[in-house]
Amino acid sequence: MVARGLVIHTAILALAAGLAFKTFTKDDSATPQHGETELWAGKPDQVQELRFEHKVGTLTLVPHQDSNGTYYVGTAKKNPSATPEKKPEGAQSSTEPDAPKPAPAEAKVAHFIATKDGEDLIGQLAPLKALRSLGKVSDADKSDFGFDQIDSKLYIKTGGTQRELLIGGTTPGGSDYYVKDGATGNAYVVAGTIVRDLMNADTRLVEHKMHGFEDSVPKRVKITAGGSTREFVRSADKKDAWTKPAAPNDKDETATNWLSKVDRLRTTSYEGEKLSPPPAAADQIVRIEYFDDRKPIGYLELVRRAPGAVGEGEKDAKPEYVAKSENTRWYATVIRSAAEQLEQDMKSVVQ
Repeated sequence: MVARGLVIHTAILALAAGLAFKTFTKDDSATPQHGETELWAGKPDQVQELRFEHKVGTLTLVPHQDSNGTYYVGTAKKNPSATPEKKPEGAQSSTEPDAPKPAPAEAKVAHFIATKDGEDLIGQLAPLKALRSLGKVSDADKSDFGFDQIDSKLYIKTGGTQRELLIGGTTPGGSDYYVKDGATGNAYVVAGTIVRDLMNADTRLVEHKMHGFEDSVPKRVKITAGGSTREFVRSADKKDAWTKPAAPNDKDETATNWLSKVDRLRTTSYEGEKLSPPPAAADQIVRIEYFDDRKPIGYLELVRRAPGAVGEGEKDAKPEYVAKSENTRWYATVIRSAAEQLEQDMKSVVQ
C-alpha cells in the first residue's frame, strides 16, 4: 500500500515538474532575446539614402551600383567650431567701435567613397535591431536617457519610406546608445558602433584600399607607361613573386619589388570622379591592369598633378599625386613620397 502511494505521489510530482518546465521554457522563448528587437524592417539593397545630423555637422551616404558591386558616395560636412578663438596672453580687446569683425569660418566639406565599411553600416540599419527595448520614456525620465536635449538624428530612406531615429545619451559605461523611434516614440538601446560610425564617418567609412581583392589574387598584370607596355605573371613557385611570361620560374626582382610598393598604395582624401583640369598626357604616369586566370579584375591609374591644380601653393611646391582604381571609383590623393618612388622606379620596370 505504501509502495503504491509512493508511486502515485512520484507520478504527480513528475507531472507537476513537467508542466512547470514547459511553462518556464514557453515564457522564456516568448521573451525577445538580446539584439532581436526590430525597430524597423528593410534590406540593405532597399536603402536609398542615409542622412545623419549632429551638432558638429552632417553626413549623407547614397548607394550606387556598378559592375564591381555596391559602393557609397559620402558627404561629410563639419560645422565651424563653436568655441571662441583664444587670444594670445596679454592681448587687449579692441575698443574701436568700427573695428571689422572677423569673417565667419566656413564649414568643411569632404566627399568620399565607402565600400565594405559602408556596406557593413547599412547592413546594421536595414533592418535595424535593438539590444534592448525600453518602451515609452516619461518626461520626468528623459534626462536620464539623454532625450531632453537631442542633438543627433538619423534619417534613412528604405523602399520609399523615410525613417527617423533620435539619438540620446550613452548607456552606463558608454558603450551603447539610447535611441528613440521618431514614428512610435518608443525607446531602445542600440549598439554604440552604429552611432560612432555615423559620427566619425569621414574617418571610419572612407575607403583607403585601392582594390577589394587580396594582393595574391591577380595572376597577371599589364603595365602601361607612355608608349611602353610590359606584362608579368605570378611565379609558379613563389606566390609573392612576379616573372616574365617567357620565364615563369625566374623571379623578376625589379618588377616584384615595384609591384609590392604599388600594393601598399593607399588613399588619403578624395578628389572626385573626374579631375579639373583634366591631366595632361605627360602627367598620366602609369596604368596597371590586373587579371586572374581568365578575365580582368581591376585596374589602377596614377596621375601627377601640378601644384597649381591642387589649390594655392608656393612656386617651388612639389606636385601632388592622385590615383584611381576599380575600388575607389574616384580619383583620390595618395601619399606623395610613395607615389614619387613609384614614378622614379617605373622606367626600370617597363623598359
